[in-house]
Amino acid sequence: MKLELKRRGLAKAATSVIMLATASTALAQENVVTQWDQFSNAGITAAGPAMDELIKTCEASLKDVKILRTVVPSIGIRESYRLAVSADKTPDLGYTWPAASVLAGYARTGKVAPLDDYYKKYGWENVNAFYRGRNSYQGKLYAVPMEQDLMGVYYNKAMFEELGLAVPKTYAEFKDVVEKIKAAGRVPIAFGNRDRWPATNTMSLILGLTAGRAGE
Repeated sequence: MKLELKRRGLAKAATSVIMLATASTALAQENVVTQWDQFSNAGITAAGPAMDELIKTCEASLKDVKILRTVVPSIGIRESYRLAVSADKTPDLGYTWPAASVLAGYARTGKVAPLDDYYKKYGWENVNAFYRGRNSYQGKLYAVPMEQDLMGVYYNKAMFEELGLAVPKTYAEFKDVVEKIKAAGRVPIAFGNRDRWPATNTMSLILGLTAGRAGE
């Protein structure tokens, strides 16, 4: 029997920009804004040139503002933020992951500025509720979604036809299908993880919405 697989796309919020409010924000009063991100000019994070263009566009519209950008290697950017917050030497703007365990940790320090007023002022309230949820903690918005990536989900068409299942269009329907496949004695979800990162990337979609939000 030929195994036929179909692919479905699942969007997830990937990264966000936060505003860190510590002693370093005094720099902004001098019309200089410091920014940290991980976008280099090579490798999987080779979005450096694009970020430079975004900064040029921003500076062109804000004639009296200068943005000083620092590229921090992705493997150490979280530790760099942790040390900067501890020493009150943070950048004005920072690029980070919106996972609750990351964003909530920054918010708890009291050194990250809530952005609710900016959302209202600039019309960011029309941002999809899913992404607003990923960038909030205890009812306040602490980051602005910057990009997203897509995670592919394949399904076995022959199995779906055999079990009389319809292709899910929502997360609730997806969970319902999983339960029905389990009830039929089949394995509902499986993937190879020899390179290790696939499991991390897959689970981050769920963990990013739940882990680290205890007591919220």
